[in-house]
Amino acid sequence: MIQLRVDGLVDSPRDLTPADLAGLPGQIPDVGAHVPGRQGAAVFLKDILEAVGPRPEASHLEISSTDGSFSSRVPLTDVAAGMVVFRLGDGPLPSDQGGPLRFFLH
Repeated sequence: MIQLRVDGLVDSPRDLTPADLAGLPGQIPDVGAHVPGRQGAAVFLKDILEAVGPRPEASHLEISSTDGSFSSRVPLTDVAAGMVVFRLGDGPLPSDQGGPLRFFLH
């Protein structure tokens, strides 16, 4: 099952499925409007963070894959326009496009 785990210095740690992500505000029907050459449905990262409530002492976001092959730490101040792509058409984002979940920060 595809899940995005959000935990750490947050008020409400959660595991979010693609359906959960689709139910959040801040939906982006086509990420290509923000990231040329990319496609898929996304949600703004700020809306995911609002759903879990970062604590005042939280200063960074750490993103890591479940297999340990990727990890990155980014200041929270730099993620306001970030997006998480979670779907392509009616199905999951394929691995050849960074799926099942793809983060874009700019």
